[in-house]
Amino acid sequence: AVVGLLIDSVNEQMQRVIIRWRAVTAVKSALARIDSDTGLSVIKGESVNTFDCLCSLSDETQKTIDVGKKAGSMSNDAIREASETIKVLGILSTAASREGSDAVNGYLAAKEKYDELLDNLKKDAKKVSERTDNAITFIENPKGFGGGQQLYIFVTDITMNPYSAAFTCKIGSKKYNEASKFLLTTEKRMSLATRIGAIDLSAVKDKFDLEAFKALSVENENNTDNN
Repeated sequence: AVVGLLIDSVNEQMQRVIIRWRAVTAVKSALARIDSDTGLSVIKGESVNTFDCLCSLSDETQKTIDVGKKAGSMSNDAIREASETIKVLGILSTAASREGSDAVNGYLAAKEKYDELLDNLKKDAKKVSERTDNAITFIENPKGFGGGQQLYIFVTDITMNPYSAAFTCKIGSKKYNEASKFLLTTEKRMSLATRIGAIDLSAVKDKFDLEAFKALSVENENNTDNN
């Protein structure tokens, strides 16, 4: 039960970071459309300031959600990600609106808010990575679960979750990387030993040390992994 709670907590935190990361990335593309020298962008042939540009993109994203919901073609995860993008666009457009009609300062205010969001996101991602390390350390502790099956369950569940998998690939966790690599190697060894143990050697005339053969095979597997 405790490991299950840890899994749910880590998955939820990783999902939150990745959804925000994707939203911030989408907004970065929006800011790239704005000329930093003039603070203006072109939408449908018209020059608009940063506030209007961000609001327009927010409206487009909301329309995408509405159409997707009505058609049933948009998953809950996709809706959540799009909604997060709208939220970030709202934060930036609010910052730009405080500069009134000054297009350049409106852009600079939005860019400053974007940089702040990105910095906070990186800090949050680092905390989640550290919490993941702490969770694995707890599971590995002999006074806790001592690793074993519980560690295998934890790492497997994190690996199978799309958002958590994205987190471990993009941001990473030292303990997760170590544990997943070790468990994968162990799984290969067990699979190899099982295959060797299933071989019927009764018809073999020449006697040899089966255990030594297994050990040699595992050693060869290790050398293959290292190469």
